[in-house]
Amino acid sequence: MPADVLAWFDDVRPGLGRGTCAAVVTLEQPVFVTDTLTDPHWRDIRGNAEKIGLRACWSVPIRCTEGTVIGTFAISHRQPCAPTKFHERALETASYLAGIACESARNLDELSRAMSLIQQSQKLEGLGLLAGGLAHDVNNLLTGIVGNSELARRKLGREHAAHALLDRIDAAAGRCADLCSKILAFAGLADLRREPTDVNAVVRETLDLAKSTIACTARIDTALDRDLPLVMVDGVQVTQVVLNLVLNACDAMGDARGTVRIRTGITHRDDAWLAKAAPGLSLQADDNVFIEVADDGVGMTDEVRGRIFDPFFSTKGAGRGLGMSVVHGIVKAHGGAIAVESRVGVGTRIRVVLPVGSPSPESRATPAPAASSATAVLPRTVLVVDDEAVTRDLAHECLSAIGVDSLLAANAREALELLARDRRRVAAILLDVSMPDLPGELVFDRILELAPDMPIVVCSGLGDAELRERFAERKPFGFLHKPFRIDDFEQILQGAIASAAKRAQ
Repeated sequence: MPADVLAWFDDVRPGLGRGTCAAVVTLEQPVFVTDTLTDPHWRDIRGNAEKIGLRACWSVPIRCTEGTVIGTFAISHRQPCAPTKFHERALETASYLAGIACESARNLDELSRAMSLIQQSQKLEGLGLLAGGLAHDVNNLLTGIVGNSELARRKLGREHAAHALLDRIDAAAGRCADLCSKILAFAGLADLRREPTDVNAVVRETLDLAKSTIACTARIDTALDRDLPLVMVDGVQVTQVVLNLVLNACDAMGDARGTVRIRTGITHRDDAWLAKAAPGLSLQADDNVFIEVADDGVGMTDEVRGRIFDPFFSTKGAGRGLGMSVVHGIVKAHGGAIAVESRVGVGTRIRVVLPVGSPSPESRATPAPAASSATAVLPRTVLVVDDEAVTRDLAHECLSAIGVDSLLAANAREALELLARDRRRVAAILLDVSMPDLPGELVFDRILELAPDMPIVVCSGLGDAELRERFAERKPFGFLHKPFRIDDFEQILQGAIASAAKRAQ
């Protein structure tokens, strides 16, 4: 039909008495009207037909491959007439081809959306790998800065003027370490301390913290489900998630007196919802708890919404642009999912879903035992395996300070050669997991082939979650995270030496 004719039917809805096509959609079968002035299918809009001179209309349904009616195909005439068999076959063929065309267009749209999600997921995965590697390298450098600062502090008198300078070094290193922690969180490698947690309590405590630290003119409404089960999560990390979402919601309000709404509840696995969730996440659990933060602020364009999880992307004048990327990483590390809905001028709603699960082995892990002070001067040797010279030198200085000798290896080959030659001297091994010639796990296995009872302390600038996952099948004496404090270094190495001495008795 011409566009001016179709305009007469813009407001017509499916139903009987509203025209041929409306009847086809309602009845889901062909309808052939030979005269619109007398046929009951045109009862309610007969006047429209008279105004445009439409006297006959034949229509058939257009179906998708599943058989659902998705539209109609019609032929109209300005004179009353009935279709011939040829016309009926032509309509049937045309509707079939129209169905194929519509289905193909829909499939292309779905394929385009799927490809977009895959590309975004791959981008986030690549950025995560880059971020994790960057944080690991920076933590290696920070180990030398923090450790040598502590050594210098120990060698200086308490009243020495250089202590003020060392304080500044420690403060700057601490801020850098905090930034590395956020980068690891984005990469999904955040250190997790899972324990049974009341999500509602986390939300209340976070709101109390937010009210005392931010200036928000919006009203904050809460609707917290009283029947939430406890969830195995890291409460500190979830606090970070809620705080970032609330801060963003308040920022979106600006100076306006809108409303920030926070809800919690129980939800079950919903594949339709997951299809709209952020890429790079995989929610496997059937039973889940959700935290939802919504505002009626400025909203986001599709372009901005597609980039909010990118690290260092920000629409604000200040800030690092890590807030939402950290949220994404924390949710990923917990095996959860997150979805964002937003419309410009209407507002934004973000829902985080966390699985309800039982305690994981990591959450029940106990720290390595500390040694008694009597082990501090044992005349034994620690093999230090690290490709960073600054870390090897620092370890040598720290071990010398407690009366322990050291052997230093810059790669796996040197470490295995030294162990094979001086096995009787070595009481414990400090092993960095990122070796240039062999993966840390393989070096670990080779060491145990040479010395099955050797206590090995695994050291890395990676997050706790990844370390424990990578060594889940192995039994290291303990983990030491870079940048480490000298007290922690001494305690865990003394414990490892004491463990070796006890087995030797």
